[in-house]
Amino acid sequence: MSANKPYALILGASSGFGKATARKLAENGYNIYGVHMDLG
Repeated sequence: MSANKPYALILGASSGFGKATARKLAENGYNIYGVHMDLG
């Protein structure tokens, strides 16, 4: 990971809108921290 790249914390990153957002930000050079919570 590069210190010059911005970071993003994505909640709900394993599916849906969160996953799409994480992918788009990663394509645009962001370091991604993805969070997923499984209550099942």
